[in-house]
Amino acid sequence: MSGLIQDKGGLMNCRVCKSKKVMQVMAIPPIPLVGEFTLEPNLEADNFPITVLHCQDCKVLQILENIDSSRLFREYSFSSSTVPGLVRHFEEYANWLWDNFRPKRFLEIGCNDGVLLSPLKNFGVTVFGLDISENIGDLARSKGLDVHSSKFCLENLEQIQAWVGKVDFISASNTFPHNDDPNGFLQAAFELLTEDGRLALEVMYAGSLQENLQWDTIYHEHLHFHSLESLRNLLIRHGFTVEFAKVVPMHAGSLRVVASKNKSATEGATVVDLLEDERVRELNSSLHWKTFADACWNSIAVLHSKLSSVSRNGQVWAYGAAGRATMWLKVAKLDFVEKVIDASPLRANHYMPGSGIPIVEPSALDDVGEDVTIFVSAWNYHEGIRAQHPNFRGKWVVPLPSYTEYQ
Repeated sequence: MSGLIQDKGGLMNCRVCKSKKVMQVMAIPPIPLVGEFTLEPNLEADNFPITVLHCQDCKVLQILENIDSSRLFREYSFSSSTVPGLVRHFEEYANWLWDNFRPKRFLEIGCNDGVLLSPLKNFGVTVFGLDISENIGDLARSKGLDVHSSKFCLENLEQIQAWVGKVDFISASNTFPHNDDPNGFLQAAFELLTEDGRLALEVMYAGSLQENLQWDTIYHEHLHFHSLESLRNLLIRHGFTVEFAKVVPMHAGSLRVVASKNKSATEGATVVDLLEDERVRELNSSLHWKTFADACWNSIAVLHSKLSSVSRNGQVWAYGAAGRATMWLKVAKLDFVEKVIDASPLRANHYMPGSGIPIVEPSALDDVGEDVTIFVSAWNYHEGIRAQHPNFRGKWVVPLPSYTEYQ
């Protein structure tokens, strides 16, 4: 299995604080890497397990397995600008950043196709972007953006400094958890920022993960998941003060924090309030994560049972080929799914990872009858997806937060 990096520090150590007080939450059986789409059916793909752990010291939910980032991201298949909900998110985020902080020199880590950098550039901000994937970086560069294709890490810090110098704002949206060395990431960010500079992180929120049973986003690209408590503690360790915290809708519930390097910065009311909410909910309890796992396995069993029954008398298709789809197809053993619909040109007309299931464009729905049931694997966008197909006469199935059918 080329690409699996063994943990030299011990198999059950926390990747964030190195504690040995980690509890196994889930053991997801081996699956293909969710971004490895192929032009031909591929039933012989490498499969890797996913061991979900919760650290009882620093409270970070994480996965044990570490796949080489050069394999995970060398040909990335996720272009943010193809997802209308993400386009809206980043337009609103750019406006919010400009209205509240007026950044002058802005670096985005994991800038994807430039969906955030473009509106900021229109405000007159000097923008820089880093993205490890060459093909995605090409999309951003085609828009006239100053984007380099490399990994953000301590080893590359000197090279990045020579390019951008100092910046007063760094942002990373849903890319901090891709990094296998969160401590090194924050050290490098601290060094790049001016003395009063700020770091904004958007990460999948542990509270939303737990509330919506989002086991389907715990795949190999996502190495750690944070509550505000766990992320705040990590940022404090590296000299930052968290000024702002808010849960935003992105990816069915993400945590946005803004942390300052300024030594006189103070924690804002939004931070205090959300920390108290987590305390009342006992969000960081290992016992609650075990309860979460039990509920997730139940959701998997329910979906398999329901769709298996449907498949005996009709067709089952899925909608959305991103990571969640592979998780459901493989873990819930949905071998009867006949096609997956996806609008992204990076995925359409390919095959799902480790399978013979073709990915077709949304127009394929135009000619199907009532015997087709659509399982919305991209369930966090199900309302928008269903609105795009008002003439579809079959049934829609949404798996989470609970199994729901729409006619």
